Amino acid sequence: QTSYEDESGGLMMQALHLTSDAAEDNELSQCYQAIGLKRKRHLFALRQRDKLCAILVVNLTDFGLNLSDLTNSVHFITAQEKPLTMDLVATAINKVLHLFEQSEIPVLIYPRRTADNLGIDYEKTYNLWIFNTQNLDPYFRFLKRIIKFIQH
Repeated sequence: QTSYEDESGGLMMQALHLTSDAAEDNELSQCYQAIGLKRKRHLFALRQRDKLCAILVVNLTDFGLNLSDLTNSVHFITAQEKPLTMDLVATAINKVLHLFEQSEIPVLIYPRRTADNLGIDYEKTYNLWIFNTQNLDPYFRFLKRIIKFIQH
């Protein structure tokens, strides 16, 4: 069982397009580029002995598009918490900082428990809510049948 599975229940990787089939999709970046804006995403895997410890998502955008420090930042998503140390996390983050043009870069760590366990101070916490709408149509058809049945 991984930290990711313990915390998220499994939808986050799909919703953030971090699965292997979605990771190489550059369509959104190309749309931004077509109108003269920059939006890039780089994915890195932090591994120890061939086991995934964390995923680093580096989001790069033009300064004006940086909404609440979420779109021009590093997202550190913990997969296995046991092998992580403060030095390992700091080294991994420092390896990607050369991609940024500014000197102050926000780092979002998921789950927050990782920051707490490693003694990493943080200013804000965010909640990410992911809702899978794939099953809504069958649900509403079922609900409609039940309501008709109750009304008769």
